[in-house]
Amino acid sequence: LALTGTDGELQVAGSLTFEALNSAILANLTATDNAEVFAVSGSGALAVAGLNLSGLSEVHGEGDNDKLVAIDTPTMESGYVSSSGIDFYDLGTIDAAGTANLNATNNDD
Repeated sequence: LALTGTDGELQVAGSLTFEALNSAILANLTATDNAEVFAVSGSGALAVAGLNLSGLSEVHGEGDNDKLVAIDTPTMESGYVSSSGIDFYDLGTIDAAGTANLNATNNDD
């Protein structure tokens, strides 16, 4: 599913739009090219665009301008950042102020 740029909405493959949502359970999320803020709230869970989402394993940002607000110590991997059980791709900013730490690997971070 993908964000639409409107709070409380998710869209399926560019065709079917769910409106006025408060929460959803999904494995993968694709952002818009807006600067979204992904505020992690727990393992596999975050808040974004007026939605409380859970069950996540991957989040794909768009435009490299999205922000991750972590509650744990994020780990930079090759091509993505892992935080609270979610792999984040195409981020612009990582806010790890909660722990003041960011782990890097020996790979191409």
